[in-house]
Amino acid sequence: MKNILILLAALSLVACKEGNIESTIPTDKEATAEISKEEFAKNEKASFAHDVKIIDSLKSKFHIKKDEFDKSVWINHKAFGTKYWPNRCTLAVYIREDGSYYTQSNYYGEDWVFHTNVQVKLGDEVFTSETIPTYSKNNIKDNDGGQVWEVVQYTENTPDIAQAISYYDGKGPVKIRFNGRQSSHDVVLSKSDRKAITESIMFAEALKGTFGKIGAPKI
Repeated sequence: MKNILILLAALSLVACKEGNIESTIPTDKEATAEISKEEFAKNEKASFAHDVKIIDSLKSKFHIKKDEFDKSVWINHKAFGTKYWPNRCTLAVYIREDGSYYTQSNYYGEDWVFHTNVQVKLGDEVFTSETIPTYSKNNIKDNDGGQVWEVVQYTENTPDIAQAISYYDGKGPVKIRFNGRQSSHDVVLSKSDRKAITESIMFAEALKGTFGKIGAPKI
């Protein structure tokens, strides 16, 4: 009887040890989760380094205006100037320090169009911006010496026509139509303005990827 009790105790101890050993071995699911965390951290680091590189390489192409009162920062490509709207029909991108941005359409000519939206033709696809009524504060008009300017700001970016242009890899031209109350006006976006829009979106996305993070470049 004594021998049987000793044997049962020994078997119980072995079972407990084996249970402890098994509990310390990670399951396939746990091991995969651990690997995924490592891969995620590695990819995040690589993405951050890539964004920093973009900011450093493009920074000199932008005007950076800081408001000394509210500390806001506005950034726009030098191709579009800073003092006044460009004397051409085009699109521009205005960026904040955190990488958010809005697209602006700029009509310039001798006759009013009173445009409220624009359409962008990329290959066979056509993107129509949100509509901004002529009475909106984001629909601005001016004239001087027989020339007129119509500037419309699309703060919702729905759809994001600037991003669509920057991602477009087709060989055909980028065409813009200014749709107005009186008429419409079509132009082909110049290669230099198309490049400026692409660089603006790249810069904005890089700012968004680094904003608020340790080691983010100063602008």
